[in-house]
Amino acid sequence: MIALCIIIKTPLSMEKTIASLVKETRPYLEAKPSPRGYQGLVLVYGCKKESLEVEVLSMKVLKIERAFIIQTVALADPGRIAEIIVKTVEGKIHMNHCFAVKTVRRGAYSFTSINNAVGITIKGKTDARVNLTKSNVVIRVEIIEESLHDNIPGISSPVEIPG
Repeated sequence: MIALCIIIKTPLSMEKTIASLVKETRPYLEAKPSPRGYQGLVLVYGCKKESLEVEVLSMKVLKIERAFIIQTVALADPGRIAEIIVKTVEGKIHMNHCFAVKTVRRGAYSFTSINNAVGITIKGKTDARVNLTKSNVVIRVEIIEESLHDNIPGISSPVEIPG
C-alpha cells in the first residue's frame, strides 16, 4: 500500500482539478480528491521527499491553499492522539518554546477537545508554554472520520525551530 504523505486544502469544488494538476506535476504521486466526500481536501500518496513535494506543488499548483506533510496516521482516540504526538515532539520542543495545537475534525465523534488533551500532555512532558497567537511550533491535527493525521511544521521539515 502506498503511504499517505500530504494533505492539501483547496477551495471548495476545486478538488478534482487540483488532484489532476498534482498528478500532472508529479506523475508518480497518487492524488485522491474529496476523501470520503469531504470537500476542500486532496490526499496525496507516494511521496519520495515530502518537503520537496510540498514546495514544488505549492509553487506549481496555484490553487492550493495549504499543504501539510503527514507524520502519523492512526485511529482517532484522544488518549492515543496525545501519546503519538508527544512521542513525535519529545526532545524537539523544549521549555523555551511556545506551542499551539490546531485541530480540524470531519465526521461525528464522541469526544470534544483534542487540543486540551494534546496540549496538557505536551506541556507536562516538555515544560513548553502554550501560546495560541505567537508560537514557535504549531501542531496540526486533522481528523477524517476515524483516522488521525498530524503535522508538526518545523519538526518534520528541514526548517529548524527558533529558540
